[in-house]
Amino acid sequence: MGAVARWLGVLLPKIRPYLYNNGGPIIMVQVENEYGSFGCDHHYMNLTYQFFQTHLGNEVTYFTTDGGGGLYKCGSLPSRAVLTTIDFGQKANLTTELTRLRAYQAEGPAVNSELYTGWLDHWGMRHSHQGDGKYHALIR
Repeated sequence: MGAVARWLGVLLPKIRPYLYNNGGPIIMVQVENEYGSFGCDHHYMNLTYQFFQTHLGNEVTYFTTDGGGGLYKCGSLPSRAVLTTIDFGQKANLTTELTRLRAYQAEGPAVNSELYTGWLDHWGMRHSHQGDGKYHALIR
């Protein structure tokens, strides 16, 4: 965690002037991205949040994001003032995913912070094309 603390100690003070509560355009700060897909160390998550809080303060809206299907149980901080958000794409069932999130986080906004309208391409592979039919159906 020493390297993380040093890096955040350099990065976060540079961000602070751009926070919304300081007149800047940054309205939310993401503490971790999809950590629930890789680990379930709540001590790590709490330390990371504390680094952000130390450098950015309490007037910030913090959030985490994890994939659908309940991965946010390991990648979120429900005991802290941190919004749990989810991410998913065209193949997900919107009602199912938001119901799962709401069962985990009963209050606050239900947010998909990464709605995948397509998919990534891998070098040397054919271009990934998802079509727009499912995307249009998802947001209707």
